[in-house]
Amino acid sequence: AARALTYLEEARGLAADLDDRRRAAFLFNLAIGYREVGDFEAAIRAGTQGMALYRAAGAIFESARIENDLALAYLATGQVDRARELAADARRQIEDTGDERWLAAVLDTEAQIALANGEFDEALRLTASARETAARGGNSYVELVSMITEARALRQAGRAVEAEEGFARAARTARESRVPNRLREVLREWADLKAERGDHRGAYELTSEALAVN
Repeated sequence: AARALTYLEEARGLAADLDDRRRAAFLFNLAIGYREVGDFEAAIRAGTQGMALYRAAGAIFESARIENDLALAYLATGQVDRARELAADARRQIEDTGDERWLAAVLDTEAQIALANGEFDEALRLTASARETAARGGNSYVELVSMITEARALRQAGRAVEAEEGFARAARTARESRVPNRLREVLREWADLKAERGDHRGAYELTSEALAVN
């Protein structure tokens, strides 16, 4: 992610010569890059600029996609209400298009927001809906992400055994899908859960696997 962001930043000067729609697409990718490296304020700035350009160009679907990404950036900064507002607006617009690939992504965003607000049952309901929608729409990445969100919700709800099963499913899917960044994330959180439950050997094995992922 950091290397990709470096290339995007190098290209930023050239983006000024693009038309509004292409510049908005560039800013969308830049916002994702900033969010993935943890610079959420920069992600919000780039995403807001991109969303304004898409709206000016009448690209409602693309604008909704940026809104979903902005919701995640605001959530990461602790602004839950603003994140909920953006995700709800994105969901309304994407539902109108019938695009299940992106609807699944928004449903998972809403699940993450519910989880951050301590609404465990709602988070679990939304993750189930996100996973089903992702499977229908052929969005295997969001299917994996929703598994991770579900496992986190189960863990925070105190349902440790089910959470371990959830992390195990997510780890299998991440291995099969060859998504190393998500696999490392799952293995580390699963290891933490095992350590909490007194399974230090299991935690060590998972941590070792996470360190070996490349």
